[in-house]
Amino acid sequence: AVDLDVFGRASLFQWIGPAATEYGHRTLASWLLSPASAPEILSRQAALSELAPLDGWREQLASFGVLAASHRPDSIAAFRRWAERGPALRGLAVIKVAVYVIVASMWILGALDLSGVMPNSLWGIPLLVGIALSFATAHAVTRVFDEAGTGERTLSQYASIFEHIDSQRFTSPGLAALQQTMSAEGRPAPLAMRALNRILSFADLRRGAALLHFPIQAFTLWDFHCLFA
Repeated sequence: AVDLDVFGRASLFQWIGPAATEYGHRTLASWLLSPASAPEILSRQAALSELAPLDGWREQLASFGVLAASHRPDSIAAFRRWAERGPALRGLAVIKVAVYVIVASMWILGALDLSGVMPNSLWGIPLLVGIALSFATAHAVTRVFDEAGTGERTLSQYASIFEHIDSQRFTSPGLAALQQTMSAEGRPAPLAMRALNRILSFADLRRGAALLHFPIQAFTLWDFHCLFA
């Protein structure tokens, strides 16, 4: 490949590129080194024909890529491993139901007590159960947020790229298929990234505001709401 000037100084790789991100470099290199089938070649040609006249759109996409290029690809890989793995908590379905039952009963009993409709101190029971549940699952919950947050801090820089790609409607099969993969349970990638950013910002209460984290967690079981959102 070097002898054919596919790679190296003043090579085809440099002339086509440079790609803005590490993953772009890898993809372009693999395309130049690996043969493609005839249908795949036609699909790429159709995509190029559609992208060719979109000068402004491509330049803006490249600028977003340059801004995200400084981030390490291993952080993105860590985020992907977390996102593609199954539930990290055992008995997730049972815990999910318990969380909503505990929070609902706590607030209902508390409201009845404060309003005088049914004076009681029973609201303390679900509160204690919630605290016990929080401590019992604290290690697993913390690990989930740490794993998600490490890569997400890097991947959040790609949110503008996702939004820019989502703003353009493509008709060529390859580009249209790519856009269809940029969603999570029907939610577009930009919206999913913003939702994840909000969840992790609230989860950061455990580090940045420890005194506030305990009462918020005790009365809302917020960590679990985040995990099950």
